[in-house]
Amino acid sequence: MALTGSRDTKQRGAGPVPHFHTFPVAASVKCIQGGLAVLSAGYVKPGVIATGLVSVGCFAETVDNSSGSAGDKSVRVDSGTFRWANSADADLIAQANVGAVCYVVDDLTVALTSNSTTRSVAGVIDGVDSDGVWVTSLLPAAVLTATASTQVTCIVSIPIPALSGIADAQVVARFTPGFAGRITKTSFQAVTAVSTGAKASTLTPKIATTNVTGGVLSLTSAGLDTVGKVVAGSAVSAANTFTNAQEITVVASATTAFIEGAGVLLIHIA
Repeated sequence: MALTGSRDTKQRGAGPVPHFHTFPVAASVKCIQGGLAVLSAGYVKPGVIATGLVSVGCFAETVDNSSGSAGDKSVRVDSGTFRWANSADADLIAQANVGAVCYVVDDLTVALTSNSTTRSVAGVIDGVDSDGVWVTSLLPAAVLTATASTQVTCIVSIPIPALSGIADAQVVARFTPGFAGRITKTSFQAVTAVSTGAKASTLTPKIATTNVTGGVLSLTSAGLDTVGKVVAGSAVSAANTFTNAQEITVVASATTAFIEGAGVLLIHIA
């Protein structure tokens, strides 16, 4: 029922955002003081690799609910900016990534990528040093970040006006996004159909000079014989992250020259 007059609405905490929360603990878990805390279906637990989790901060105490049901115990979680362990290899977070979101690996570690959307957002990267990664986790910000991260994807559309112009070792596309991110998938859509059989070319995306693991497009006459037909690139699995200064290219190989045809190269980045 909507208000018809003034109301004494109670506030939680002394500031605009409470600096700590008390959450019911999920079933069969142990929350360890100093660990990264996430919400799952309204109950808090240590960070794990999973989707749909909301990072809420750092456990302020150890609470063992290993033998309990959901909600049997409660635990205090502090909100704020905390230093977590950095990941490695393609998931290593660098200074260039400050301001971007990072992702939960476990209750100690964060990573640069979602690992093909298998990880949940940990928070916003606030700083990087030799001891780890500073990450801001506030409950409202975490919810907004998690929502945004699943919705914001940029699709770079690059016309290829003549497939006949493709040759081996040719760079068929070149651009620099100007922000840090990752390539999530590729595809190619026919705009002018290919009618001559037995023609082909393989298009491989690169970040700087390194091939992306996946995202490879195998263009063939049969695959592009109808206007509007879409060829999907292979699944992207690694080596797909880039900094704000790195160039993305797409290079042709294994080409049997096309006679006709045209299309649009689509690169999804996030």
